Parts: sequence; C-alpha cells; structure tokens
Amino acid sequence: MFPPRIFLECMSDHSLIFAVLVAPMVVLTLTALASGEVAVMAEPVWSYQTGGVVTSVAISADGSRAVAGSEDNRVYFFSTSGLLWSKDTGKALFSVGISSSGEHIVAGGWDGKVYLFSSSGDLLWTNQIGGAALVSISLDGGHIVA
Repeated sequence: MFPPRIFLECMSDHSLIFAVLVAPMVVLTLTALASGEVAVMAEPVWSYQTGGVVTSVAISADGSRAVAGSEDNRVYFFSTSGLLWSKDTGKALFSVGISSSGEHIVAGGWDGKVYLFSSSGDLLWTNQIGGAALVSISLDGGHIVA
C-alpha cells in the first residue's frame, strides 16, 4: 500500500491547472480553467462556474472532497456530487489545502491572510501573516504551514 499523492501541473500561460490524486483504488482529476470553471475527470462528471479565475485546487486523500480558491474572493468546497458550499473571504485567494479526511480546509489570500474552515463551512480562525499566503495542511489537519 502506498500513501496518496497529489500531482499538480499548470500550463505556462496559467490557462489550466490540473490536480491529479493517485491513491489506492482512486484516480481523480480536477481541472481548473482560466474561465473559472472547475471540472472533475477528463470527461466532466459535473462542472461548476466560479465568479473568477481559479488559482488553486486540492483534493482529499480518498478523492471524495475537493477545494478550490478563486480570484472572486471565494473558497469553494466540493464533493463528488458537486458544490457543498462557498465562502467569501473578501480578497482573492492564492492557495488552498485540505486535510486527508476532508474535515479541514485552509486557504491563503493575496492579502496575506490565512483562513481555516471546517468541512461544514464554519470559519474556525483567520491569521494575518504578511504577503501572499501559500498554504499547506498536515494529513491529520493538526498543523498548517503558510
């Protein structure tokens, strides 16, 4: 058994961002288009039109949840069925992350703020760190690096 891995690839013109989760029994592809649309799988099972360019995507270890950050100031949280919730942070987002269980979502803004959300969409805390925030969250959701 190998640990889940997420591979990210971005086109040089930033028109497409691909996130591919490879885990035991799961291969899920999430594509974020410059138009703001997020599509799951090569042949989309569903798609969702955001209000701006999607800047970052992340997928839970089991492939059942995904998060996207956008220049429309919103964090979008998806299940394999579609959008579960979106939250307005007030500023464009630079980076997002998700714990392996999908229970904790972290987002970093262009304004240097870091946001932590629960899977139900509750804002758990924010922290101002300075410049644009590139974020990552530990597998158990207990630690955040920004």
